Amino acid sequence: MSEIRQHNLQEIADKFASQRGLADALDTTPGYINQLLTGHRGIGEKAARKIEKKLKLNYLALDNLSNIDNTTNKVEKYSTYEKQALQNAIVLEQKNIYLLSNKNEISLLDAFRRLTGEQQQTVITNAQEIAQKNLQIIKELNEKMVTL
Repeated sequence: MSEIRQHNLQEIADKFASQRGLADALDTTPGYINQLLTGHRGIGEKAARKIEKKLKLNYLALDNLSNIDNTTNKVEKYSTYEKQALQNAIVLEQKNIYLLSNKNEISLLDAFRRLTGEQQQTVITNAQEIAQKNLQIIKELNEKMVTL
């Protein structure tokens, strides 16, 4: 995730006249910005959210992979399974992130993103199984209501 954030921060930095301009907008030092942009310092969760807030960006904007074509050289390092997980994260973010209505749901999504691809797949499989059971229960309840 840090590479994605670094790439997106670089895209943002390119819109400023200098690293100092970005640093001023973020109320920090040009040295800190340089460390983030060169990868000498990773962009963690807290820093990413702070940058988004200061620059009035959408929540999780630095985590967004929607410009995957621009990051192909970085994504190519990932295995096929990891690429699929990244693509799934993009779709999830584009379709669902704005449907999150409270901090608990957002925290849950953040926690999900920190899981490995294998762990994410396990969570998804379990959720699908539970959803199927719930659909069956709803179907049975509907059938019982019709017979009443």
